[in-house]
Amino acid sequence: VCVYQQYEHGLTLPDWTSEVFPEPLSSYASFGMFASLAGTKELERILTGKFFEELSTNLQAKVNSTLSPDRSLFVYSAHDTNLLNLLHTLRVWNGKIPPFASSILFELRLNSLSQYVVTVSYRNSSSEAPHLLNVTGCSSPACPIDEFITILNNIIPEDYDTECAVVPSSDQTIEFIIPKEGIPEEWHDCFNEPTSVDSSQFLSINYNYGA
Repeated sequence: VCVYQQYEHGLTLPDWTSEVFPEPLSSYASFGMFASLAGTKELERILTGKFFEELSTNLQAKVNSTLSPDRSLFVYSAHDTNLLNLLHTLRVWNGKIPPFASSILFELRLNSLSQYVVTVSYRNSSSEAPHLLNVTGCSSPACPIDEFITILNNIIPEDYDTECAVVPSSDQTIEFIIPKEGIPEEWHDCFNEPTSVDSSQFLSINYNYGA
């Protein structure tokens, strides 16, 4: 990560980095950041649930004309790790560390039938337009508001204190879901095919706490 930061700031890198950067060092960093943050569904809920709860509340209030004070824009400052968590929880992370000044845009829109939809876009370059994402569980990139709220409800913990206090049992197996795009192809044989998501886009690792 330090080498990546130096590179992004235009600093001269040590000679030894030419053999390992950008690859495979970037892939190592992406995987390490992912596994330590949003590697399981339990971590996803704890790390992103509060934000998605607020997003859900604000979207529904705007639709129902009860948002107070009324406004058209909310802006949040975040770290690259926060963006990674949000993208992975929605199953739209590309497996790469978000570049500096990246952003995610959640937009409430009216379609041609005057129905509310939500679009999610990822801006990870200053030279390209934001990428419109197709959130897993949505019927289209312009996700009907009811579908989007249902997805968020499945992420938001009902009781944070209880979920945060859960200690894995000695025989519990946790499945880590990893985007294929962030893993070099020669590593794919080291992983399993996931059962809960699209195996053409994701890999998985099973970790047993009793092992």
